[in-house]
Amino acid sequence: MGAYENPITVIDTESAKIWANAITNIGNITSNNLKVIQDRKTKEAEKQEKESLLILDNAMKNNTALLDRMSKAGIKSEAFFRYGMDMMDEVSKIQGELRFFQPSTDADFAYQKDLMKQLSDKQMAIQQLYSIGGSMQTDISAYLNDMGFSPDSKAADPGTPGGMATIGSEETIQYHKVMKALSGVTGGLESMRVENGMLFGRVTGIDEELNLTSILHYDPGTIIDTKKIAQEAIDKSGIFNKNGQPINMYLDKAKAKTVLTEDGSSSYNVVPYKQKLLFNDIMRNISASGEAILANTKDYNSINAWWLNNAGKDNDFKLNFVTTQDGGKVLDDESKQKWLAKYEEQAKSLIPNYTVVTEDNAKELGMEVGTEFIDTQAAETGLSKVTKPTSPKDPEWKITAQNDTVSLFNNPVQFVNKYLQEGESAKMVDGKVIITTQGEEEGDDPSTATYNLSNASDWFKFARTYIRDGDSENAMNYSNQFQRSVQKIIDDRKNKLAKEDQVYNNYLKWREENKELLDKQAAQRKQPGVEKYGIEYLTNQGIEIIDVKIPEQFKNAHKKFVLTNINNNAGNNA
Repeated sequence: MGAYENPITVIDTESAKIWANAITNIGNITSNNLKVIQDRKTKEAEKQEKESLLILDNAMKNNTALLDRMSKAGIKSEAFFRYGMDMMDEVSKIQGELRFFQPSTDADFAYQKDLMKQLSDKQMAIQQLYSIGGSMQTDISAYLNDMGFSPDSKAADPGTPGGMATIGSEETIQYHKVMKALSGVTGGLESMRVENGMLFGRVTGIDEELNLTSILHYDPGTIIDTKKIAQEAIDKSGIFNKNGQPINMYLDKAKAKTVLTEDGSSSYNVVPYKQKLLFNDIMRNISASGEAILANTKDYNSINAWWLNNAGKDNDFKLNFVTTQDGGKVLDDESKQKWLAKYEEQAKSLIPNYTVVTEDNAKELGMEVGTEFIDTQAAETGLSKVTKPTSPKDPEWKITAQNDTVSLFNNPVQFVNKYLQEGESAKMVDGKVIITTQGEEEGDDPSTATYNLSNASDWFKFARTYIRDGDSENAMNYSNQFQRSVQKIIDDRKNKLAKEDQVYNNYLKWREENKELLDKQAAQRKQPGVEKYGIEYLTNQGIEIIDVKIPEQFKNAHKKFVLTNINNNAGNNA
């Protein structure tokens, strides 16, 4: 390595791509996470998160400037480059002095020894710079990925279950400030030095010098997906079978009833659970799952972040952690009780209150299906009879649109004429309905509007123009359904024609394969007495008939073939 070889270019192989691509995804992450701030967050969490995300939001006001900052960030920063080159200069100067230095006294030898130590220290610092630079690049890349800034990131959005925690302790807040600076999202690395293999420096927004190596290795934690954990605890409780149905002992069949939907269009049957018994048994598993979360002494940042996200806006209680012998942290008794209480409170919302009785699961629930659902296991309870569910009714606009579509295709002109005004008329031309409107003034040319029976969007326009005036929800629903129904008929017809074409082509292939016999039979048809076109024909003369049977699947195709030939004056050769 030459004395002035740039240490930056040696270690920087991927960062340009990382920073250049990151900009494309920051806006989406910022927008998504601003929506995450909910009422159940504490005021402190809300403040931290808003501050963090609004910084990003402001940074997006000028994409060009942000991209420029990011291109100068981390190991590509001016401070990093300046430090590396200064070290190289110092090494070169010491090497030059030692090369021409000739000691003659004890003081000279002492000075030479000191120079050699300085050279060794500087060279060691440069080697450490290489190592730190590579590690720093890796850490920045990982941060950009975990924050979702990298376009190919598969990480969950920060601040959401499974995503990086963006709020928490003072250390967590500091970590994000530093990483945003080092990655160039906001600010940058302003000064730095290497000492004993550690990187120290100042970043934008923080006045004091920091141990950047320590911060780079900091883990802010992950937002715990407590909903998933609690649901797994419920599933493993043994109360529900593989189909999600509860054991019969938890069903309060005496209170079974039929329930109408809110709009009264359908009904369904429910059997409530014996809530006290069910809750007591399930909560044992839920409580145990919460205890297991808190038992992890190394994941205290995740535990704290979850609390800030879920404790509630009016809850200003701050968790207190106690350091363990292994260097981890656990909650003290009061904090543990409050954390578990909040966890269990949310988990309870996952516990169902009832099961819906259907014909598919009735037997599994100890019910018989007849004209009614009847409890066969608790007749003594005086169970109310549970009737079969009724099917939901389609809304009026849907039924009307479907019926109108049938009318349209049965007689397009007749259907359209129902909605035309004086001075308007309709006619069919090549599968299109053309509506002509006379000019308002004498001598004005008439105008035309064309609606293609093969284009569903045309009939959405027709419905909006002629059938359902206004912008009411029902009017729009009708128009959309009318278009969908027209499209279905178009698709069905295309599919039918495609199938018919395939069959006809197969029929023609069959005729070709049997050409010799068919030609011989066709010759016989020219004899007197032949009275019918087609392969099956009648004769009153004693002529030998070559009877070639038409395969059943080709009967319709054969009729089409014969009629086509008749219309083309093919005569008896058809």
